[in-house]
Amino acid sequence: MCIQGDSLYETETVMKLCRRKKWKYIFTHKAARQKLLDESYEWICQGNGSVEVAG
Repeated sequence: MCIQGDSLYETETVMKLCRRKKWKYIFTHKAARQKLLDESYEWICQGNGSVEVAG
Protein backbone atom coordinates (compact mmCIF):
# COMPACT_ATOMS: atom_id res chain seq x y z
CA MET A 1 0.00 0.00 0.00
CA CYS A 2 1.19 3.53 -0.67
CA ILE A 3 -0.24 6.55 1.15
CA GLN A 4 -0.20 9.93 -0.58
CA GLY A 5 -0.97 13.17 1.22
CA ASP A 6 -0.03 16.76 1.73
CA SER A 7 1.90 18.27 4.63
CA LEU A 8 -1.07 17.81 6.97
CA TYR A 9 -0.18 14.11 7.02
CA GLU A 10 3.54 14.65 7.64
CA THR A 11 3.23 13.80 11.29
CA GLU A 12 5.20 11.41 13.43
CA THR A 13 2.06 9.41 14.21
CA VAL A 14 1.16 8.82 10.55
CA MET A 15 4.74 8.02 9.55
CA LYS A 16 5.13 5.53 12.43
CA LEU A 17 1.90 3.83 11.38
CA CYS A 18 3.14 3.55 7.80
CA ARG A 19 6.46 2.08 8.93
CA ARG A 20 4.78 -0.38 11.30
CA LYS A 21 2.46 -1.56 8.54
CA LYS A 22 5.34 -1.49 5.99
CA TRP A 23 3.41 0.93 3.81
CA LYS A 24 5.18 3.32 1.47
CA TYR A 25 4.28 7.01 1.68
CA ILE A 26 4.55 10.14 -0.41
CA PHE A 27 3.90 13.49 1.24
CA THR A 28 4.07 16.76 -0.62
CA HIS A 29 4.87 20.07 0.98
CA LYS A 30 5.58 23.66 0.14
CA ALA A 31 9.19 24.60 0.85
CA ALA A 32 8.11 27.73 2.70
CA ARG A 33 5.94 25.76 5.13
CA GLN A 34 8.39 23.00 5.99
CA LYS A 35 11.71 24.79 5.65
CA LEU A 36 13.75 22.39 7.79
CA LEU A 37 12.33 19.36 5.97
CA ASP A 38 13.08 20.92 2.59
CA GLU A 39 16.64 21.78 3.62
CA SER A 40 17.22 18.27 4.99
CA TYR A 41 15.93 16.70 1.78
CA GLU A 42 18.23 18.84 -0.36
CA TRP A 43 21.17 17.99 1.91
CA ILE A 44 20.50 14.27 1.56
CA CYS A 45 20.02 14.50 -2.23
CA GLN A 46 23.43 16.15 -2.52
CA GLY A 47 24.95 13.07 -0.93
CA ASN A 48 25.81 14.74 2.34
CA GLY A 49 24.05 12.30 4.61
CA SER A 50 21.56 9.57 5.06
CA VAL A 51 18.50 8.99 7.15
CA GLU A 52 18.13 6.02 9.45
CA VAL A 53 14.68 5.16 10.69
CA ALA A 54 14.49 3.61 14.13
CA GLY A 55 11.84 1.06 14.16
